[in-house]
Amino acid sequence: MVYVRGEIIWDKGSSASPSTAWGTWLRANNPVLRDIHEYILVFCKDTFTRHNPCRRKSTISREEFLKYTKSVWLFAAERANKVGHPAPFPTELPYRLIQLYTFEGEVVLDPFVGSGSTCIAACKTNRKYVGYDIDEKYCKLAERRIAEYLQQQIDLFHNNIFVADRVNRQFENQASVSDASQALRSLRNIGPKLEAELHQIGIHTVEDFMKSEHTELYRKLETTLGHHVDRLTLYRLEGARLDVPWHECKRLFGDERASKKSKRK
Repeated sequence: MVYVRGEIIWDKGSSASPSTAWGTWLRANNPVLRDIHEYILVFCKDTFTRHNPCRRKSTISREEFLKYTKSVWLFAAERANKVGHPAPFPTELPYRLIQLYTFEGEVVLDPFVGSGSTCIAACKTNRKYVGYDIDEKYCKLAERRIAEYLQQQIDLFHNNIFVADRVNRQFENQASVSDASQALRSLRNIGPKLEAELHQIGIHTVEDFMKSEHTELYRKLETTLGHHVDRLTLYRLEGARLDVPWHECKRLFGDERASKKSKRK
């Protein structure tokens, strides 16, 4: 028994040509509708619920699930001259269906393999695939596209290793600064943002911090950041030096400023 689960409308409007070539232009004689959508019909066999006795993993993310379970999908079509097939569909289409309805490691069958988009989507999602076509030319096209995709993944893997190695070496070179960063965070009232700003003016350790006057730090911060530093930063700096909460420094500084104003009066 085969059941209909539903239908999905694939909106291809974003990749449709703005021109028109059929029927009559701006006249009621014979205007012809242009198809910018396709229907994706979803069926299941015997039961709506899929069993998973081998406890295979679902690889779909939360964001993908919320997006793919909507009945209208919006993404561009594939260009025929780019792929070498008269009517190719983008890899995005089988990718979404594979993510929704299969588990990791399962076999995906495409009896009309065409340009091999389903096979590439299966590779992307860590599934196995079986595809065939009555036209040998399209089978070879699919094999070539699959091979190109797999080679891209190998190249990307090697590039990522190269980048990761560079990052690791850079991290090792900055290890002493990182250690100092951890030490600076031990000061009261020094949060990540203020810590990063202090690093910009050459303050990396507690010793560096304690040797500098807070007014000098305040001036350097303003000069380096290129804008006015709020007075709360001054309270945080002095609080870190005195090992008291910043609001206590605010109260003390506030009282001093108030007394100076009263004296001037």
